Amino acid sequence: MHAPALNRNASCGLHKAFAGDLFTDEAIRNRLSEVADHYEARREGVGEGQGGVPYNPVEPESLYLGEDELKAGTAATGAVRMTPFMVPETAETGRI
Repeated sequence: MHAPALNRNASCGLHKAFAGDLFTDEAIRNRLSEVADHYEARREGVGEGQGGVPYNPVEPESLYLGEDELKAGTAATGAVRMTPFMVPETAETGRI
């Protein structure tokens, strides 16, 4: 059973300003990977003998924004990327 759909962008505070540094994207990918690994370990352990996990784990998509949702949400808020280095001119940085 899934929880009712929520406006997750509004409930997680993405309407506020967001600033990231040089390693923010990598940290987000690593955290999402850890969340997925944790969920899979719990899901595989459900009902395995007496030592099995005594609960049904909640799917990560029901708890957390995915990488695409985070990018869309931060782009909509005018997120700022902080870096001590000169940003190269590319289509992604908007400095062409």
